[in-house]
Amino acid sequence: MVKTLMRNSRGMRMALRKKRRRRHRSTPRNRIMCSVCGSLFPCFMCYFLAAKKSNLHIYCSKKCSEIGRMKSLRLFKQKKYPKEEVSCRQCHKKFLRRSKDKFGNPKVHRKKHCSRKCYYKSQIGQQRSGKLLRCKTCNKEIWVKTAVLKRSKSGVFFCKYSCFTRHWKKNLLPIMLKKRCRKPNKPEKELASKIRKFGFVYVGDCKFMIGTKNPDYIHKSKKKIVELFGDYWHESHEVPQRKKFFRDNGYECLVVWLSDFRNKPNYVVKRIAQFAK
Repeated sequence: MVKTLMRNSRGMRMALRKKRRRRHRSTPRNRIMCSVCGSLFPCFMCYFLAAKKSNLHIYCSKKCSEIGRMKSLRLFKQKKYPKEEVSCRQCHKKFLRRSKDKFGNPKVHRKKHCSRKCYYKSQIGQQRSGKLLRCKTCNKEIWVKTAVLKRSKSGVFFCKYSCFTRHWKKNLLPIMLKKRCRKPNKPEKELASKIRKFGFVYVGDCKFMIGTKNPDYIHKSKKKIVELFGDYWHESHEVPQRKKFFRDNGYECLVVWLSDFRNKPNYVVKRIAQFAK
């Protein structure tokens, strides 16, 4: 009874675990040389035999393994593979392609066309049905499968992601911001009434856009902008970024903090009056 309790106890279980670990540590090891730094380090017998048989690279640390990987990549890029001259299936123009793979075996090729344009043209009338369309931004020819055509709601396609982002920033983002337009809050209304005499108008409800940014107040005749920053919503590092953005687009910017306007309203109005001159 006492023995069974001892076996089931937590201390006994821990002791058994330690014994197993010791057995694992005491398995026969051999010292092997790192293939990068050349230092000898202990290695399990199974790894030692495997490395000897198949000439594997074994590393002593992660740092050495990364260096070894980079070296092998450089060697792979430096290799000059034999090439063969073949004629394109679509335009019959001659082009070069690799005849052997990295192991020196003859390569089974999928490359049968000199360019993507020829490949897209060859797909017309094949089993894989589709259409030759043009990219919305750069006007390049692209092959679109029928399954993709059916799925798309807009019917607009792009050759790469950068073309999509350019189109999105130029056409879709202003529409999204206009839909999200908001009414001025109490502090914005108060500041608007005080600085109206200096020529500033409230445009924070997406009436006026500069690129992707919507300023709070803009001067009627001069290229000057006033921004009212709430202390809860904005941080100090945003001020130089905002000023730089407007400067690049040809506007001068003055940033006013909400805490300053609440505590010293006359001082803030004086600053805006000097800025308007």
